[in-house]
Amino acid sequence: MIPVQVIRDFMLKIAVTLLFNGIETGMLGFQNGGTQFSVLSMLNWIWD
Repeated sequence: MIPVQVIRDFMLKIAVTLLFNGIETGMLGFQNGGTQFSVLSMLNWIWD
């Protein structure tokens, strides 16, 4: 089992990264589901 705290820290880092990426590329991509896709990709990477 992965400790919950590790998951929380990891998700926080992802959220911050996605937030800054969204600001850099503009909110258009952010609203078009790019963030959702990135999160799904990261979850797939975690569980593979």
